[in-house]
Amino acid sequence: MKEIFGVKEVKHDFIKSIVLFIILILIPIIFKIDVDTLKLAEKMHNSFLTISITFAGFLLTALAILVTFPTNEKIEFMKKHKLYPKIFQVYILQYLRICIRYAQLSIIYWFICIYVHSN
Repeated sequence: MKEIFGVKEVKHDFIKSIVLFIILILIPIIFKIDVDTLKLAEKMHNSFLTISITFAGFLLTALAILVTFPTNEKIEFMKKHKLYPKIFQVYILQYLRICIRYAQLSIIYWFICIYVHSN
């Protein structure tokens, strides 16, 4: 699993995620947020939750297909590829990224709620 974090794209995505997180935390501080904005944030939060759960379902389905279905020509071709052993690590990493993004949005939503109720 440590090898996957040595990939350049993963490092860049981690940095982008931190920058986005900082920017999104600063939004309620910089801009005045009212109750309508809070309702919009709640709708966005619910939409993101739905999309995340759907994507997680697709990931689990894909893993189930790779593990349980009988092999055919296409799956055998995939298994011959040099990166096939890392496919499960990539799926787990993608799922963790979804969880991290969801946690970031939840924290931001929490900050927005505190900011709105304090004003």
